[in-house]
Amino acid sequence: MNYIVSAFHIGRRIQLTKVLAKFNDEIIKDETSFILLKRSEESYLYLKDYGSIVFCNYKEKEMIKIIQLIAGDDADYSTLSSEEYEIIEAPGEPEQVHFNTVTIESFSVDILHIVMFNLSQSVALENYQNRTNNLLQETREISDKLKTTGDIGLKRPALRQFIGKTMVLRTRIAENLLIFETSDLAWSSEQLSRLDNELREQLDMVNRHHGLQYSLNIAKENLDLFREILHHKQSSTLEWIIIILILLEVVDLVISKTL
Repeated sequence: MNYIVSAFHIGRRIQLTKVLAKFNDEIIKDETSFILLKRSEESYLYLKDYGSIVFCNYKEKEMIKIIQLIAGDDADYSTLSSEEYEIIEAPGEPEQVHFNTVTIESFSVDILHIVMFNLSQSVALENYQNRTNNLLQETREISDKLKTTGDIGLKRPALRQFIGKTMVLRTRIAENLLIFETSDLAWSSEQLSRLDNELREQLDMVNRHHGLQYSLNIAKENLDLFREILHHKQSSTLEWIIIILILLEVVDLVISKTL
């Protein structure tokens, strides 16, 4: 028996208590940060609070329906960050993790949980990577404008909003995506621990997380520079206003004395 595991990230947090009321499936596991539901012996649904939805052996139409049920009717299934793995049950074969496949001797819900957990983190990482790349692209455009015109082309309120967007993104990553978090389940047996480690390595979780943090730091450094430039520009403007006022006062004084 093979199991197709498909993971998606909807781009926002999931309120698990509210979502759970929309399903009649059997609850296999229910904790504050995730829910694992069973529809049949082959079909399962995993919901992670930071916005990941993971299906096992669901048809595409069924997945679209559930994603829209959770994320709203306007959710575009085709544009969501996604990942797919196939769990291959092969009795007598050694357990192995390859690109998009996991070979196991015997299926269990715990093994499926480990796979779903790692894929939920992977698609969340991809979502944040895409958003960070968009942020970097915007900072590049400002840098290009600064290079060609000598001005960043942003007023203080717009720059503050831009900086705020960067800080919110960094905070959400810190709060919602504990990428070095390991499922408590992985500590319950050597087999599950090995599977968890191999999946994290295959999905390149650590390097991707470091790259994400590095990109966010670059964006923040650029924005800090833009803020300093804008502050210097405003300071220079104020200095010229003061100089002009002083000159006007001197001129007025000279005129008064001559009269």
